[in-house]
Amino acid sequence: MSTESNESPASTGADEQAILDVLVVRAQARLDGQLRDADALDSKALGVLGVDAAAIALLVATRDAVGSAWLLPTVLFGLAGILLLAVLWPRAFSTGPDARAFYERFGTSSRLTATRQMFSELLAALDRNEGQLPGKNSTFRRGVAVLVIAVLSAVIVTLVGPG
Repeated sequence: MSTESNESPASTGADEQAILDVLVVRAQARLDGQLRDADALDSKALGVLGVDAAAIALLVATRDAVGSAWLLPTVLFGLAGILLLAVLWPRAFSTGPDARAFYERFGTSSRLTATRQMFSELLAALDRNEGQLPGKNSTFRRGVAVLVIAVLSAVIVTLVGPG
């Protein structure tokens, strides 16, 4: 059996172009997904932060009825708020290559060369973004966990009452 390929260089180039076309579309979709995930997490954090702020306001408004123990859940709600604000802290997400700059550099290149470069730059953007999302996710989970603890402590303080 021969290990040599029967394909001509032209068909190999066409095959590579077809594969790269598919991969570029897939990489762009994944990049768009990363950006949507980050936006969705920001929206969730804003919603939970609103609940957190309302809980703090309620505790402050009812502090005389609850007694001095109101401080513990309020501090916990404050800590949850800080964590949720950290989720919203601006991060530099890559959106891929700048279209104008890419065209100026590769507009006169062959389709295969330009597609290779586009795929390479999309992969680099995906890699840069991968480092951002886990931190946002874990901070959000910590903020929600502290919020749950704060709610439980507020319920206990309210049931026990002043005294």
